[in-house]
Amino acid sequence: MKIAILDNDKYFCDKIKQLIIDNSYVSGFDIDMYESPRIFLENRNKYDILFLEIDLLEIDGIDIVRKLKSNQIIIVVVTNSYDRITEVIGINVAGYIIKNQIDIEFKKIIKEILEYVDINKNIMITTKNNIYCYEPAEILLIEYIDRHLYVYKKNGYDDLGYISIKDVIKTLPIQFVLVNKNQIINIDKIAFMVGMNIKLKYSDMIVEVSRRKRREVFELMIRAINRI
Repeated sequence: MKIAILDNDKYFCDKIKQLIIDNSYVSGFDIDMYESPRIFLENRNKYDILFLEIDLLEIDGIDIVRKLKSNQIIIVVVTNSYDRITEVIGINVAGYIIKNQIDIEFKKIIKEILEYVDINKNIMITTKNNIYCYEPAEILLIEYIDRHLYVYKKNGYDDLGYISIKDVIKTLPIQFVLVNKNQIINIDKIAFMVGMNIKLKYSDMIVEVSRRKRREVFELMIRAINRI
């Protein structure tokens, strides 16, 4: 994951970078800081997330947001005043932070942004002979049976051959949970849960949750409902 910070004020560039490091629950990301909008725009395709000061000197921050409209980049606006927040509503902005409240607001916004990135990133499962790529929303269930891993989707399933389910669960986004020793479900695809049994959307399959996992699954279901 690559993150850019664009602010004419080097102090705030440094501050935001440190806040990202201090408040992130993930690792493996790169952070680049820019004081020049033009230099950032030359490199804009490199980034997943942008922290953008609206009141820039060379180019107005609102214009930069519009230039990035077709880019797959998550933008968090940083500003000194609420007055300009209304200008970015509806134009590809994920959130905003007021500078004089940054120490209070930052932890919440970075958690939400990183969770959003994690939830929506493609899933790559590598086997001995192939690499399989899935969008998280297309997977209902992952199951390990007879030394084979099966990925169930709305319209069928894939047999991935031999691969450990323990290796797969480590690579999955937060909405996937191991409900028993052989099955991983997508929490977002639960139709309903009765007792220890889960009915998945788009399928007649019933998945049994182990007693040890029941509370965790229920809490994740509530979080998924709130997120949706």
